[in-house]
Amino acid sequence: MGSIENIESTGVPKFIHGYNGKPALVTKSGTFTRHENYIEITINVNMWAFLAKKGLHTLIPTFPEFIFNIGFTIEGRSDDELPEVLLGGCRLLNLNPDMAVVDE
Repeated sequence: MGSIENIESTGVPKFIHGYNGKPALVTKSGTFTRHENYIEITINVNMWAFLAKKGLHTLIPTFPEFIFNIGFTIEGRSDDELPEVLLGGCRLLNLNPDMAVVDE
């Protein structure tokens, strides 16, 4: 689940405000890797539907203004797996995609 804490002050289009803080199920686009001292979750945005990618792409110039909170959980499917709880999360500030390093 992702939430832009300061969405009102960022100039994000109003139609996106309705999706703020809504959970999204990551299926085939996500991988989960267990390392010795940590776990890694990777989401391949290129596998998303066109409109989702387009919406995300339009937000890239405003990323540095965001206070962005992200939380991860594992989907519960039966009563003994509910309620779902937060597995992990992070807060991103001053995110600048131009400064990203791609490790090949």
